Amino acid sequence: MSKRWGLWVLAVLGVLAGCADRDRSVIADGRLTATPGGLDFQRVAVFDGREVEVVLRNVGRARINIDEAWVEGTAGAWRAEFTHEGPHSLVPGSECVVRVRFNPQQEGDMPATLVVRSDTKQEPLVRVRLQGTGVDAWARLSPRKLDFGRIEADATKTLSFTASNPTDMPVEVSPKLLGAQKDEFHVEPVTLAPGEQREIPVTFAPTLVGV
Repeated sequence: MSKRWGLWVLAVLGVLAGCADRDRSVIADGRLTATPGGLDFQRVAVFDGREVEVVLRNVGRARINIDEAWVEGTAGAWRAEFTHEGPHSLVPGSECVVRVRFNPQQEGDMPATLVVRSDTKQEPLVRVRLQGTGVDAWARLSPRKLDFGRIEADATKTLSFTASNPTDMPVEVSPKLLGAQKDEFHVEPVTLAPGEQREIPVTFAPTLVGV
């Protein structure tokens, strides 16, 4: 009788050990976390951009291979890319970085989700909530045409246009000169504070004769 009792006890212990092994196999699997767990890019000017880095860390006990990362959201407004080339294979305790860029093409709130896919068994997809707002932060310029008239070669003449910022965000005005004689004109970029209006000088210094 004692022999049968001993066998029964061994059988029960074997079942319990099997359950414990299954628990340990789950714990021993790789586990991916993302820091921070959510990102708010706040207000960004339309066609401007802002970048934030998300750290992906393996907090499990087995190696993880990260397959890809992408953003589900408004087309053209979001982009995600790793800061270094793959393969992105993380041993326990190691990490890699994904750079998320918000580049709004229109006004309004644009919620999105960063999705990272790996080969971990517990949670193959990690999701990070993203939020950003596109703002129409454009400088208004006037007049739209400057006529320097007729001046002698090697002389200089300066005219100005007015740049105003009616928004509640700083606006950078970066003039770009185009044309065959662009080197004969000079204008400096400026940054306008919210609500600021400023005269921006443009200098014409011709060295050649003609239009």
